[in-house]
Amino acid sequence: MVQTGLAQCAFAAGACTRGSRARAARTRTVCAAAREDGESRQLQSQSQSQSQSRRIVLQLALAAVAVAVVGAEESAPVRVAGRPKKGTKEEKSYELCLSQCIYDCTVPRAGPAKERSECRRECKDECATTPEQL
Repeated sequence: MVQTGLAQCAFAAGACTRGSRARAARTRTVCAAAREDGESRQLQSQSQSQSQSRRIVLQLALAAVAVAVVGAEESAPVRVAGRPKKGTKEEKSYELCLSQCIYDCTVPRAGPAKERSECRRECKDECATTPEQL
Protein backbone atom coordinates (compact mmCIF):
# COMPACT_ATOMS: atom_id res chain seq x y z
CA MET A 1 0.00 0.00 0.00
CA VAL A 2 1.48 3.36 -1.06
CA GLN A 3 0.51 6.49 0.85
CA THR A 4 1.67 10.06 0.37
CA GLY A 5 2.04 13.21 2.40
CA LEU A 6 0.45 13.60 5.80
CA ALA A 7 -1.52 10.35 5.57
CA GLN A 8 1.75 8.42 5.22
CA CYS A 9 3.20 10.41 8.08
CA ALA A 10 0.33 9.46 10.39
CA PHE A 11 0.55 5.80 9.37
CA ALA A 12 4.33 5.76 9.86
CA ALA A 13 4.10 7.42 13.25
CA GLY A 14 2.14 4.44 14.55
CA ALA A 15 4.70 2.07 13.04
CA CYS A 16 7.50 4.09 14.58
CA THR A 17 6.47 3.14 18.09
CA ARG A 18 6.58 -0.56 17.15
CA GLY A 19 9.52 -0.55 14.69
CA SER A 20 13.21 0.10 14.49
CA ARG A 21 15.18 3.31 14.74
CA ALA A 22 15.86 3.35 10.99
CA ARG A 23 12.15 3.28 10.29
CA ALA A 24 11.64 6.12 12.79
CA ALA A 25 14.27 8.27 11.05
CA ARG A 26 12.62 7.62 7.67
CA THR A 27 9.25 8.53 9.15
CA ARG A 28 10.57 11.84 10.50
CA THR A 29 12.00 12.69 7.09
CA VAL A 30 8.73 11.87 5.34
CA CYS A 31 6.73 13.84 7.92
CA ALA A 32 9.01 16.86 7.61
CA ALA A 33 8.72 16.77 3.80
CA ALA A 34 4.93 16.48 4.04
CA ARG A 35 4.76 19.45 6.42
CA GLU A 36 6.99 21.56 4.18
CA ASP A 37 4.85 20.65 1.17
CA GLY A 38 1.67 21.62 3.03
CA GLU A 39 3.23 24.88 4.20
CA SER A 40 4.46 25.74 0.72
CA ARG A 41 0.96 25.10 -0.71
CA GLN A 42 -0.51 27.35 1.98
CA LEU A 43 2.05 30.10 1.26
CA GLN A 44 1.40 29.74 -2.44
CA SER A 45 -2.35 30.20 -1.98
CA GLN A 46 -1.74 33.21 0.31
CA SER A 47 0.53 34.86 -2.26
CA GLN A 48 -2.05 34.23 -5.00
CA SER A 49 -4.81 35.83 -2.92
CA GLN A 50 -2.53 38.79 -2.10
CA SER A 51 -1.73 39.35 -5.77
CA GLN A 52 -5.44 39.15 -6.62
CA SER A 53 -6.19 41.70 -3.91
CA ARG A 54 -3.49 44.02 -5.23
CA ARG A 55 -4.85 43.66 -8.76
CA ILE A 56 -8.37 44.55 -7.60
CA VAL A 57 -7.13 47.58 -5.63
CA LEU A 58 -5.17 48.84 -8.65
CA GLN A 59 -8.17 48.37 -10.93
CA LEU A 60 -10.37 50.35 -8.53
CA ALA A 61 -7.78 53.13 -8.28
CA LEU A 62 -7.51 53.37 -12.06
CA ALA A 63 -11.30 53.48 -12.38
CA ALA A 64 -11.50 56.30 -9.81
CA VAL A 65 -8.88 58.31 -11.68
CA ALA A 66 -10.71 57.77 -14.97
CA VAL A 67 -13.98 58.98 -13.45
CA ALA A 68 -12.26 62.06 -11.99
CA VAL A 69 -10.68 62.92 -15.34
CA VAL A 70 -13.97 62.55 -17.21
CA GLY A 71 -15.77 64.65 -14.59
CA ALA A 72 -13.11 67.38 -14.78
CA GLU A 73 -13.34 67.53 -18.58
CA GLU A 74 -17.12 67.98 -18.47
CA SER A 75 -17.02 70.86 -15.97
CA ALA A 76 -14.25 72.86 -17.70
CA PRO A 77 -15.38 75.87 -19.75
CA VAL A 78 -15.20 75.35 -23.49
CA ARG A 79 -12.57 77.57 -25.09
CA VAL A 80 -11.23 77.59 -28.60
CA ALA A 81 -7.41 77.41 -28.61
CA GLY A 82 -7.31 78.78 -25.03
CA ARG A 83 -8.95 82.10 -25.98
CA PRO A 84 -12.31 83.29 -24.68
CA LYS A 85 -14.97 84.20 -27.22
CA LYS A 86 -15.31 87.83 -28.25
CA GLY A 87 -18.18 89.76 -26.74
CA THR A 88 -18.15 87.87 -23.40
CA LYS A 89 -17.15 88.99 -19.92
CA GLU A 90 -13.86 87.04 -20.28
CA GLU A 91 -12.73 89.15 -23.25
CA LYS A 92 -9.37 90.70 -22.37
CA SER A 93 -10.15 94.18 -23.71
CA TYR A 94 -13.37 94.32 -21.65
CA GLU A 95 -11.55 93.23 -18.49
CA LEU A 96 -8.79 95.81 -18.98
CA CYS A 97 -11.29 98.62 -19.66
CA LEU A 98 -13.36 97.69 -16.60
CA SER A 99 -10.30 97.48 -14.36
CA GLN A 100 -8.91 100.85 -15.43
CA CYS A 101 -12.33 102.52 -15.21
CA ILE A 102 -12.97 101.23 -11.67
CA TYR A 103 -9.50 102.35 -10.59
CA ASP A 104 -10.01 105.86 -12.00
CA CYS A 105 -13.48 106.09 -10.43
CA THR A 106 -12.47 104.99 -6.90
CA VAL A 107 -9.37 107.18 -6.58
CA PRO A 108 -10.37 110.45 -4.85
CA ARG A 109 -9.45 113.42 -7.03
CA ALA A 110 -11.37 116.65 -6.49
CA GLY A 111 -14.13 115.26 -4.29
CA PRO A 112 -14.89 112.27 -2.10
CA ALA A 113 -14.19 108.76 -3.47
CA LYS A 114 -17.08 106.69 -4.77
CA GLU A 115 -17.93 103.20 -3.61
CA ARG A 116 -16.56 100.34 -5.72
CA SER A 117 -20.05 98.87 -6.34
CA GLU A 118 -21.26 102.27 -7.58
CA CYS A 119 -18.23 102.61 -9.89
CA ARG A 120 -18.67 99.06 -11.18
CA ARG A 121 -22.22 99.80 -12.41
CA GLU A 122 -21.07 102.95 -14.20
CA CYS A 123 -17.99 101.31 -15.72
CA LYS A 124 -19.93 98.31 -17.03
CA ASP A 125 -22.13 100.68 -19.02
CA GLU A 126 -19.06 102.50 -20.31
CA CYS A 127 -16.94 99.44 -21.27
CA ALA A 128 -19.59 96.97 -22.51
CA THR A 129 -19.77 96.40 -26.24
CA THR A 130 -22.38 93.60 -26.14
CA PRO A 131 -25.47 92.95 -23.99
CA GLU A 132 -23.77 89.84 -22.57
CA GLN A 133 -21.09 92.03 -20.93
CA LEU A 134 -23.66 94.03 -18.98
